[in-house]
Amino acid sequence: MPRPSGKYSPSTGTSRPLSISAAAMKSGRIAKPSPASAAARAAIGLFTSIGPETETLAVSPPAWGPRSDVLATCDGSQPGGIVREWRAGHTSAVVHRACFPGLVGGRLAYRLVPGGGRVAVGWHTVADAGSLGKLLGEGVTQVPGIAAAGDVLAVPATRTTTEPGSATTVIVFFDAAGDTTGVWDTGHPAREIGLAGGGRVAWCRTASGVIARAVAGGRTLGVGLNAVSAAASPDGATTVFSTGGALVFVDTAGGGELGRVPVRAGWLAWLQAGTATSTRVREQDQSFNTIDIVEAGVTVTVNAWNGASFEPTDAKQYRWQEGLWKAARAAEPAH
Repeated sequence: MPRPSGKYSPSTGTSRPLSISAAAMKSGRIAKPSPASAAARAAIGLFTSIGPETETLAVSPPAWGPRSDVLATCDGSQPGGIVREWRAGHTSAVVHRACFPGLVGGRLAYRLVPGGGRVAVGWHTVADAGSLGKLLGEGVTQVPGIAAAGDVLAVPATRTTTEPGSATTVIVFFDAAGDTTGVWDTGHPAREIGLAGGGRVAWCRTASGVIARAVAGGRTLGVGLNAVSAAASPDGATTVFSTGGALVFVDTAGGGELGRVPVRAGWLAWLQAGTATSTRVREQDQSFNTIDIVEAGVTVTVNAWNGASFEPTDAKQYRWQEGLWKAARAAEPAH
């Protein structure tokens, strides 16, 4: 049960991980691995020695450490899944019958089932269905999967109900020590959750689109946008939603819309790349990059500010060939 501080206190036996069922790993569907997945991993430079089992990482997404020196993956080829932690290209930890890996405060986080759907950080159990139900005062199921970033662990708890359409998902936030730091009642049944902005912004995928909220609290963002994805700036101050036809920038704290850019995107990641912060110092236009990935090809397009709007100005295409990423012929801007 949760202590007054919110930290999980196991009521029975050991707090070491037990097991997980394949059904509990699913976030609604199991995606087939991309043909380019092995190429992308090898291009990073850490995983050229990893065996063919990595081709089966199709159950839940991998998680990177803040300095990109640690990677946590879920291998769905084994019953119940296997979480592996990679450091410098070598396995440093293995947890059987576990999935939904993440890194919180530099420590490995994952979920296990059965045993109440335990969520663990390292070997320490943080929460399970029983402790979450007691914390929220009602019965819950642990769907969808957990998320972790920075010093934040997000654990979803969907209320169990007999009334059709009345189930809603509450996201409980923990720190690396296992203490509860906040709760977000999304008001919707979640299909997927995630964290952005280094763990400062949480997002939730619902039947009507992606919504988001600052982990520290505040209003729910993105309501009515029918967004297909969301991301946040590294400091969490700005949240951006993709509606499929435009990027909508929103002030995370106040909720006000900051502007729109007519860019089509199905997936977003806010990266500090390709942007000049001062035209006076660097003599470079303000810009951002869009990255389009099709099979084993990647196109990077620079979108520069012309004084009134951003427009594509340059594009470079890369192909995975003979174990290396190679620049292809000049590409037309993709946006």
